[in-house]
Amino acid sequence: MTVKHTMQRGFSLIELLVVFSIIGILSTVSIAGFSEYNRDRQLTSATAEFVSVLQQAKARTQSQVKPSSCSTAPLNGYEVRVCGLSSSTCAPENTYELYVSCGGTKQFVASHELSNGVTTVQDGTTSTVFFFQVLTGGVSGQGNVVFSGAGQRMKTVTVTNNGAISFQ
Repeated sequence: MTVKHTMQRGFSLIELLVVFSIIGILSTVSIAGFSEYNRDRQLTSATAEFVSVLQQAKARTQSQVKPSSCSTAPLNGYEVRVCGLSSSTCAPENTYELYVSCGGTKQFVASHELSNGVTTVQDGTTSTVFFFQVLTGGVSGQGNVVFSGAGQRMKTVTVTNNGAISFQ
């Protein structure tokens, strides 16, 4: 009696389990990496937006642009306030505000909120008020503001007394 063996086509259950396990592990790792990348982008974006408001205040001061609410009062400068820290002069946490100073009176211009998951950090922040002055072109309140997000990542914005703005 002869036994006839037929060739089976396809994959065994073990082979399929191994392949699907590898696909699951690779997708989990890639999703975690993407999430970390996304949180890092949020921190960088929030820091860049804060720098943009500082540069806007500096540019408006240098060009002596003042809102119509100032009418005939002379422009003294623009001020950016970081809110929510112990040394802050404004209350809502994770916001910063833009003010104009005309004839010695400060007027609110705009408020900006930090991205979700990004906060200002007390440690390392040396100034919460930056006033760009018309006459001197400099800044009173020069110093650093530290932003935290994406786990332990931090970004520092530095404003020097001559008005230079940088972040790292």
